[in-house]
Amino acid sequence: MPPAPSLRGGGPPLIGLALYAQLVTSGLTTYSLGVFLLPVADDLGASRMQIASATTWYLLVSSAIAPLIGRWIDTGHPRRVMGIGALWFAAGMVGLSLGRDLLQMWVLVVIGVAVGATMCGSLPASALLVRHFHSGRARALGLASTGTPIGGALLPPLAEMLIEAGGWRLSMAVLGVGTGLTLALLVSLLAPRHPGAATGTATAPARPGPGEGSIIRELFTRPDFWLIGGSIGLIFATNSALLILLPDFASDLGFDSRRGALVVTALALGSFAGKLIYSAFGGRLDPRAPIWIASGVQVLAVATLLTEPAYPLLVAAAAINGLGVGALLPAWSLLVAASFGEERFARSMGFNRWILYALLNGGVLLSAHLRDITPSYGPSWWLLGSGSALALLLALFLRLPARETPPA
Repeated sequence: MPPAPSLRGGGPPLIGLALYAQLVTSGLTTYSLGVFLLPVADDLGASRMQIASATTWYLLVSSAIAPLIGRWIDTGHPRRVMGIGALWFAAGMVGLSLGRDLLQMWVLVVIGVAVGATMCGSLPASALLVRHFHSGRARALGLASTGTPIGGALLPPLAEMLIEAGGWRLSMAVLGVGTGLTLALLVSLLAPRHPGAATGTATAPARPGPGEGSIIRELFTRPDFWLIGGSIGLIFATNSALLILLPDFASDLGFDSRRGALVVTALALGSFAGKLIYSAFGGRLDPRAPIWIASGVQVLAVATLLTEPAYPLLVAAAAINGLGVGALLPAWSLLVAASFGEERFARSMGFNRWILYALLNGGVLLSAHLRDITPSYGPSWWLLGSGSALALLLALFLRLPARETPPA
């Protein structure tokens, strides 16, 4: 029996740190962009697509640097990565609040928010949990991933309140400083100084040597690498587009901005429930099952949007999409650990993000552009629903090494 985890970086404190890291980075980027979309566009005289394209730059930079950040994490420096990243993220949000034109905004998204969020968000948080939990890994990942929907439930309404009180610039600055500094403090208190030492179940960090190039070649030549990234990427592409576009869609249907923000909150709450369910039962499921479930319910949710539903049904569609997608983030980590091993987990996740973010960019930009050039969201929903169906097809071909199926 392994020894009990120490207070610093072990057990519940480590899960809490990983949870808060994902709450901050997801809540203020993916979830809150839809709330900032219209006020920023109006202030800068830009179109929906131009503001939504900030997501493209964010994802492009985040995906480009993820393998480098992953290598830094795998070689034993997650604490340093997260601490620097939290401060960088706070500075990026403040800088973004001061932007005066589209070019400045895009640059600040690239060099500030994207870099900081990648360094202190789900990548290092998941790597810490994969390395520190063997038994109960699915539960730890599932509980920590609830930070994403909690951030989605709390931060968009808070951002909306601050926008109404003092404008979008004040809202960005206050939320960026408050969340970034508190995350940096928690990293200093809870992150283990020596990765792998907090519990008796962790392994020593990998030391990349001459075989680094062969690791990269292996990743890109294995079918499971492409099938994992492709199927999960398509589902997340639809989810991200919904998070950004649903407030505006609600406005098109005649609902005010507060009710539009609550639609995003419903999606986040559904995602929260999905993550809790996964944390309880994920270790008993086929690791691929969350992909099959998420793609199926997402097709149903998008089909509901095509009917231009009444408000209660709109909220229900957002919630059921969140319920299905909720388990994907922890399931993705579990699938990558199962296929490629924990000693190179962060690098494998980093490279897998290249596929996921390419699909996210396409889904968000194309769906926003279709709305700009058509009188309704119908074509956008058809595009996103087709991507969800394709994700299900790809997942049916995914095979995992039986010997590496992760423990519950």
